[in-house]
Amino acid sequence: TSGRSGVTVVTSNDFLDTSTNAAFQFLYPYDDSSSSNDKTYKAFRIAHGSDITGSGDSFSIDKFGNVITTGDISGSSTSTGSFGAGFFDGNVGVGINPDMTSFDRVLHVGGTSTAIVRFTGTTYSNDGGYVGMNFGGVELWQKRNAYMRFGTNNTERLRITNDGKVGIGTSSPSELLEVSGAAATIRVKASTGAAQLDLIGGTSQAAEIKFLQDDDSTQDARIFSPEGSQDIAIEAGTTEAIRILQ
Repeated sequence: TSGRSGVTVVTSNDFLDTSTNAAFQFLYPYDDSSSSNDKTYKAFRIAHGSDITGSGDSFSIDKFGNVITTGDISGSSTSTGSFGAGFFDGNVGVGINPDMTSFDRVLHVGGTSTAIVRFTGTTYSNDGGYVGMNFGGVELWQKRNAYMRFGTNNTERLRITNDGKVGIGTSSPSELLEVSGAAATIRVKASTGAAQLDLIGGTSQAAEIKFLQDDDSTQDARIFSPEGSQDIAIEAGTTEAIRILQ
């Protein structure tokens, strides 16, 4: 009469261990014609000395193989047991039904203002980072005083150091941006209009381009605009050789 179909299992205490760790879990078929998800399975758990848990909508598996939960799945921080390993052969939604949109996914995390996945390690005082949506913006965030790196083809391509320097082709950039490679070329190409590269010196500082030797320090030449003028000067080595006046 309720539209539910199921199986009832009756067992005596002789079949259950009476230790504090004893538990019995049961999965039963379920059909809810009023639900767009057409949930097909539910489960409950009986533990020694505890009430039945999951007897309502604790979790279910829909017709697509997705696991849907309406409560928390957690373990005690003082537990001496192990939850083992497992897998979900279908989409998993956290805070949202993963079938609400047609976008293909394996894990869908939903929230109101924020929806993030956090990564921590006990070796690092449970500090780490997260990726997700934060008040409308999408973030990839490192909380520790450590680097972030990105790779392709199992090779590191780009690194952001803990102090914000960006290295492309190098894991130890010495400046805000360092590009290193066998043929390190930077191209600026405008789709329409002019291509422009602006060099702006700080207060009382010149804007300049330096040419260094392969020791990264010895100057071969420098092109700069001396502070306070609109001249262009060219140095050979460290000696001014040419100046174009305003």
